Amino acid sequence: MTDNQRGARALVGRIHTGTEQGWVQAILVEGGRVTVVGSREEVLSHAPAEVVVQDVGVVVPGFVDSHMHALWLGRGASEFDVSEVPSVADMLAQLREYADSLEPGAWILGNGGYDEESVRERRLPTIEELDEAAGGRPLLLSRRAHDALTNSEALRRAGVDSTTPDPPGGHIQRGPGGAPTGLLLERSAASIVEEVVPAPSTEAAHGWLVEAYRQLRSVGITAISDPALSPSEISFFVSAYHAGLMSVRTTVFPLGTANVDPYALEAAVVATGIDECDPEVLRRGPVKIFLDGAGALGTALRKEPWPGTTSAGIQATPTDVLESYAQWAWAEGGGLGIHAVGPEAVRLAVEVLGKVSGGARWETGRVHLIHAYLEQDEAVMRKAADLGIGAALQPALYDVVRPEVTARLGPGADIVDASRWMAAGVLCGGGSDGPGCEFDPLEILPALEQSIGRDRAIRFFTSDAARIVKATAGTLLPGAPADYVELAGEWAVGTRAVRTKSVSALDDASLSA
Repeated sequence: MTDNQRGARALVGRIHTGTEQGWVQAILVEGGRVTVVGSREEVLSHAPAEVVVQDVGVVVPGFVDSHMHALWLGRGASEFDVSEVPSVADMLAQLREYADSLEPGAWILGNGGYDEESVRERRLPTIEELDEAAGGRPLLLSRRAHDALTNSEALRRAGVDSTTPDPPGGHIQRGPGGAPTGLLLERSAASIVEEVVPAPSTEAAHGWLVEAYRQLRSVGITAISDPALSPSEISFFVSAYHAGLMSVRTTVFPLGTANVDPYALEAAVVATGIDECDPEVLRRGPVKIFLDGAGALGTALRKEPWPGTTSAGIQATPTDVLESYAQWAWAEGGGLGIHAVGPEAVRLAVEVLGKVSGGARWETGRVHLIHAYLEQDEAVMRKAADLGIGAALQPALYDVVRPEVTARLGPGADIVDASRWMAAGVLCGGGSDGPGCEFDPLEILPALEQSIGRDRAIRFFTSDAARIVKATAGTLLPGAPADYVELAGEWAVGTRAVRTKSVSALDDASLSA
């Protein structure tokens, strides 16, 4: 923190507290924390004689992203990415060029998240095409954090062949003769290959986090939740914390799976030392559970089969496993973040959480649904509100999936937005599901504020995004860290604000956007 940030500063302008209190004229910042809020006169009457008065335009709390894969964001800056190729032919050409730049036998890792309908050939590459383009190297391309594209060498190293059974909640796609096609559906299947990929070095992982935090701070995000992490990945955050590399406040979600007991998972996470970190900087959040697939991939759990198929979606975690994690959370004061896109996944999650609590309300911030955008039932939404179940929602994700969901379900496809969850009484926290979606809140707010209003839209991306995981970020009230974003001035409804500065009490200096 600079000398100017350590000393007393009075910010005077139009300042949003990130709460229902809304706008105030001034705040006093001392030692990196807000100490007084109110009118200019009130704030200055409590300020020490040496206070520095700063006239600011519009100030809002530092933005909070309730669902940001920071480790992936940083890693993606140096990985192979064919998520937006126009054709399979282009994808294979880029893959050949990238593979030729690597040592023989090196893993090709990256992002292959395009949908079949988005490329000219209307299909994914075959495993034979991937084998040829990779030049004998093992290949693993993530598809929206659910599925994966692999080739023969990667499957060989993972021991996957025609006799390998499907894992619980996942599917190894096979050709007519039973041989794997290279497409692994849902997390439990993709993880079979992921587990044989060599772990990154601590130095590499730290580099990813530094890059991710740089990108996040450049758009005014000062706090995030990073979901679906293994204990070894969480250990990278812990070592980054001790190395002084944390420029964004981070809540990490351990990933719960069918083959790991919740108590064993908790013990493994505690062993990383995360509970010894300052929880305002790095803390353990709820356990992430994948309950279904994705709307864009046609694997979200619906009440009826997806058109043209006999499948109503994939249940990625068995009901008894979900119940065991819910029982652990209720008994031990833990939390759950449940990936539930389709209506049947949301219904099941709410049903299990209500059963485990005996109908009692969960403490705010303990449990929340993630995504929850497809064909939701209003009665189930109201039940979620009654049980204290929150929702981590990503407006930018709706824009990404809408064309693909519409292609599968027709023009009447029901994408449920934040306004409907809020109308049901559910606490909703904003996020992006980055890096695959737009994560600059100022790009998202213009459309959002037209449906829920400006004050609520600001809270959605600040205090409410923190509240759904019991984090302390996102406000400019007395006692809160002085994390804020300075804007050039008031902005018109439906237009993008202009950011001039992002400041965090974690900084040695502010970062200009």
